[in-house]
Amino acid sequence: MVSIQIIYPFLFWLALACFSGVSAQCPAITGIMINSCGGNTTEGQDEFFTFRNGANPLDLNTISVQFPAGGTFCNTGCGGNTWQLPNINTASTVANLSTGCPGLLLEPPGGIIPSNAWVMAFVGANPNFAYNFCGTCNTGPIYVIFTASNSTVGKFSNTQPRTLIINFGTGCIDSAYYDPGFFVPSNVDGNYVMYDPVTGLPTYSTQACPSCIPLPATLTQFQAVAPNNQVEISWQFDSELPIPHMLVVERSINGVDFSPVLSCQFNGAYAQTCVDAIQQSGLLYYRMRYQDATGAMVVSEIHKVRLAKFTDRSQRFFEVYPNPGADFLRIEYTGNDDTQAYASVEISDAMGRNIFSGFMHASLLVNTDSWSKGLYWIRFPEVSGEGKVWIKN
Repeated sequence: MVSIQIIYPFLFWLALACFSGVSAQCPAITGIMINSCGGNTTEGQDEFFTFRNGANPLDLNTISVQFPAGGTFCNTGCGGNTWQLPNINTASTVANLSTGCPGLLLEPPGGIIPSNAWVMAFVGANPNFAYNFCGTCNTGPIYVIFTASNSTVGKFSNTQPRTLIINFGTGCIDSAYYDPGFFVPSNVDGNYVMYDPVTGLPTYSTQACPSCIPLPATLTQFQAVAPNNQVEISWQFDSELPIPHMLVVERSINGVDFSPVLSCQFNGAYAQTCVDAIQQSGLLYYRMRYQDATGAMVVSEIHKVRLAKFTDRSQRFFEVYPNPGADFLRIEYTGNDDTQAYASVEISDAMGRNIFSGFMHASLLVNTDSWSKGLYWIRFPEVSGEGKVWIKN
């Protein structure tokens, strides 16, 4: 191991930031240091990739990595291209020389990586560059693993598009594509790529190795539901990582054009719930945009919410779909409590003739296959409630 006198700061956690959620069953690649700090003569030791483990503990013996420019490494069937554990001297050096995270970078005990753990995998056995993580490891630990390779030749290409492929075992395989031509500037120390947790698309960045870069936020949960005629939106960020700089919840009626939900102002907390009491029927789309500490804008996945509701004065809410319908009509009901979840239903045609009478609890499915095309009225007699016109195809 080469002794390091000067500790150059570089925050590799940017590459760790993009993980789809703590409930993911399989591990996921989160970043790759394509062109490591420390110079080209030691790339085969100082390059690394990062991933976050899935919902189950992960045995290092099951991991097989196909490096884009450096062969396949595994503990069974790969010859001398194996993982090196224990590697106490190297792990201790990485942890202790990294002044920002003393003692928090550890080897997984017995080669078993805990569930949902962050992992940094060096492509060599003896990294020569001591990265300074600038005090952002939080409470740790971060698990560090190493290959048994002593080669100084890099295992990632700095000039050609390549793909990193990892078989984690137990049916979990992940791949990460990158094109070095997208780095600005390209082919310099500090070229790294991270992967969006929703789309899997890469983000390219270059940071001068002597400087710290801020750690981006990681969204672990975002959802929109409508239990009581109002849309409840909630989200949560990984509390081990920084909170975003800016956050906007957006709504769309067509899934393309989005505008901010003014009632969902960001309060700066890791977890938050807000309500969009929009008075509109039909399908609504919700997403969230937030700016992480690097200035990058991240867009969440889109959630769909259906609001086609009838409201009576007793605050009972009825949703009817499809509208227009063809073979069936579903009526769903939610009240303020379970005791209210009962209602009489009458459906009549445009001439006022009764077509259907029934009684529902929570939901009702009506077979309309034999009904004629036209307009139909839905009424709830016991509460003097009257619904909108339902159009039959």
